[in-house]
Amino acid sequence: MQFSAKDIAKWFSHHYMLLNADKCHLLLSGSDSPSQTMRFGTEVLSPSDGEKLLGIFIDSKLTFENHISRLCEKASQKIHALSRILPFIDFHKKRATG
Repeated sequence: MQFSAKDIAKWFSHHYMLLNADKCHLLLSGSDSPSQTMRFGTEVLSPSDGEKLLGIFIDSKLTFENHISRLCEKASQKIHALSRILPFIDFHKKRATG
């Protein structure tokens, strides 16, 4: 894995970019030893159990259980909010128009 870290650092350098280790996350999937770390120069990245990437919560086991439970929780909150305002909506506006 250290070879990959050197390649990543080289790519950043080649493209005149700086690697910000504070914004990097290490997510190991299918690894037997989750205590592995990755070093970028003087910075050390430790693996995490899950991360949010483009609005999707990805865990190290790739089960998406955390993502699905968060989606269900948000949907439940929105349904509850709609049910609270339902008595104040006119009957004709409640009907779905199609």
